[in-house]
Amino acid sequence: MNVQDYYQVLGVPRNADGDAIKSAFRRKARQYHPDANPDDPAAESRFKAVNEAYTVLSDPDKRRKYDRFGRDWERFERAGGNPQDFDWSQWGSGGGHRRMSQEEFARMMGGGRGGFSSFFEHLFGMGQMGGMGGGYPNQAPPGTTAPPKRTVPAKLSLAEAYGGTTRTVRMSNGKTVRAQIPPGVKTGSKIRLRGSGDGESGDLYLAIEVTPDPRFTRQEDNLSVKVPVDLYTAVLGGEVTVPTLDGAVHLLIKPGTPSRARISLPGKGMPSLRRKGRQGDLIAVIEVQIPKDLTERQRELFRQLRDETG
Repeated sequence: MNVQDYYQVLGVPRNADGDAIKSAFRRKARQYHPDANPDDPAAESRFKAVNEAYTVLSDPDKRRKYDRFGRDWERFERAGGNPQDFDWSQWGSGGGHRRMSQEEFARMMGGGRGGFSSFFEHLFGMGQMGGMGGGYPNQAPPGTTAPPKRTVPAKLSLAEAYGGTTRTVRMSNGKTVRAQIPPGVKTGSKIRLRGSGDGESGDLYLAIEVTPDPRFTRQEDNLSVKVPVDLYTAVLGGEVTVPTLDGAVHLLIKPGTPSRARISLPGKGMPSLRRKGRQGDLIAVIEVQIPKDLTERQRELFRQLRDETG
């Protein structure tokens, strides 16, 4: 992790309780979510920092280690909590790192001086530790690799993409992860579940595929739907029913509405991922239905209409 001061990232005091940390995380996550800041290239890095801070401070064990060891809590954790397995290279003189006396380190570890003398002498080859002057080169712990990533497909209906839904994914270790999928996703969207991949810190990605709906055609956040209208309503005007993903609505048709006319219903399309609280439009495409199997009387009336209109 790119460790910062996690308390400053979330804007909470160091004695904040779990509820305060969760509340601050939710507020900051909404504020810095990349979808809410499409024109801010720095939003994603701030959003990642907020997630990183919450991942540590919301876990009592990780938070305790972070409070105790600061930036180096992860290295200490990888060492299994054993000081003799820990890479203390950053405490050397190279690279401008601060010096720490044996007594100071002993206090940090919660013990007295005597229990650590042999450790320091073995590690640094020193007798009296006025300061850690020798040390090792400042480098990343050996054998560390980038956290593993795992991508799994998730198929959704258009209705699920409209209202949001959940998916349960079974991991290779037998555990299950329940993923919350927000409204407005589309094919190609990826949902990131931090720390839910294989391994201790890998991320899990859900690759979204929204299956076609026989009624609606989607274009970004807008939908279109074909609306059959009988000839008489198209000519004289009237009311027709238009299906939407949120239930049917009634639409008034003006007299003389032609076939293939497009009527927009604002806010009846898909929710927007980028603009919270916004929805696209639903376009009703009028399809005038020509009557068939007319009676002779009806045909005569049409002929009279034709003759009267020239």
